[in-house]
Amino acid sequence: MDKAVHMATKAVKIAPAGKKEGAQKSLAELYFLIGDVANAKKNFEAVLKAGDDAEVKTKLASIYSEEGNLESAIKLYTEALE
Repeated sequence: MDKAVHMATKAVKIAPAGKKEGAQKSLAELYFLIGDVANAKKNFEAVLKAGDDAEVKTKLASIYSEEGNLESAIKLYTEALE
């Protein structure tokens, strides 16, 4: 799994404009899968800064919910449904 994270990190760094968000979303999901919530959160937040993504909002909302940040979680869940 470390190799996958390394490759995905490299992909984010070299991705051309318009493709970076997809690479960063993949990296965030890898981090989420291995339980590195801090890095998953950081990368999901970066994806959302670049554009709207309901799936990312849902995953980030679940992280916020687990952290006890319910207000932010509810806001993202609501936005994801709109």
